[in-house]
Amino acid sequence: MTRQLLYATMLDVSLCLQGGEDLRIAICEDRADDLALLRGNIEDHFARMGYAGEISSFETGEALLSASKTEAFDAIFMDIILPGSSGFDVARKIRESDPDCLLFFITITANHALESYALRATSYIIKPITTDSIDNALYVCRDELARKGRVVDIPFGRDGSLSLPVANIQYVEVYNNYSRFHLHGKVHDARIALDDVEQLLGGIPFLRCHRSYLVNMNHVGKINNKDFLMKNGDTVPIRTNGRNEVKSAIAGFLVGRGAQEVRS
Repeated sequence: MTRQLLYATMLDVSLCLQGGEDLRIAICEDRADDLALLRGNIEDHFARMGYAGEISSFETGEALLSASKTEAFDAIFMDIILPGSSGFDVARKIRESDPDCLLFFITITANHALESYALRATSYIIKPITTDSIDNALYVCRDELARKGRVVDIPFGRDGSLSLPVANIQYVEVYNNYSRFHLHGKVHDARIALDDVEQLLGGIPFLRCHRSYLVNMNHVGKINNKDFLMKNGDTVPIRTNGRNEVKSAIAGFLVGRGAQEVRS
């Protein structure tokens, strides 16, 4: 299933997936009472807020991993302590094939923050599970998915504009008097200053790495001494003045994403 959202804002009351698809949520919890409580709270939230959603329940990490081979989940609520593979072990394997799924770890303590950060967990849910904790998690889920699904309108031509999915913008470079937007297999030139593009895209995950380049850190594969090697094979230069600060910023971001190779 393709995870694409209709253009939405944070103020939207409901969240719809493109093509009329439901928001797909997986729950992985081995305790039957906690599983039922969690599922019931999510269903209740959907009913109160007008969300469309589909919930799949799993009692083991192995069952979730098997399902994730053929199904894409928008968010996963997972107990850390599971029979067999732990929630962290399962999350690591899921991250190999799905770097964008939102992870909510269910736990009796918040002492696993460092490990969950490396797996880019969206949030914790501390037991006992409450209506407020599920509501808060789903508010975060809604806002994150809306943010990932947003588009930006770029001035294009004399009177028009071009709507670009923000998540698909790999990097932007200055080209003659234009800003050149690099997306998956496509390039768009727009007569807009790079400073204005930087403001329009709104900071992280975008980083001004050079006076003529703005890079989406989600699309950086490796760092060498002077350049970023993008996942599509392109090379983006790092400015000489302040190079260490740029490399530190993106190295920290990549560590947070987990499993990225960083070379200095």
